[in-house]
Amino acid sequence: AGTSVSILKSFAVPPRAVLEDRDLLRERLQTTVTSPSGLPGLQAPPPQPRQDQTQVGVYVQDQVRWGERVTAVLGARRDRARTQVGDQPRIEDYATSYRAGVIVDAGRGFSPYLSYSESFLPIGSLDFFSQPFKPQQGRQYEMGVKWQPREQTLVTLAVYDIREKNCQTND
Repeated sequence: AGTSVSILKSFAVPPRAVLEDRDLLRERLQTTVTSPSGLPGLQAPPPQPRQDQTQVGVYVQDQVRWGERVTAVLGARRDRARTQVGDQPRIEDYATSYRAGVIVDAGRGFSPYLSYSESFLPIGSLDFFSQPFKPQQGRQYEMGVKWQPREQTLVTLAVYDIREKNCQTND
């Protein structure tokens, strides 16, 4: 009643000719590990395409101090991301993101602050229709107060708002 199947044969030591040829051995191992389709009734998932991604960013930042109590930070970043998925055309994404912040030394260890920042995250994959995903982008607004009652202690209380778009979700 049914077909007898032995999977132990695939775990046998390969012949000497295969062991001496690295490419052939790698191919045999990948076939053994990724292809259960040799077993009756099982189908192997389709192979995933190779994905290569590189990202380069240039960042400029300046910190300015006014008097003895106020410090401001301004920054900008320019990113270039290149993604290659399988044999699809190469995808190039560019973005410029900014950040700014100011903190005031109000005395007695209290320092209120405000900050703003942007983010950019390229998504190195394709959707169901083989179209590239748009990069994820975000903005953050934050305000708070830092309190340092002693040199070893820092307490921060903050309120922030983060907004992101082009986020990936499961279907």
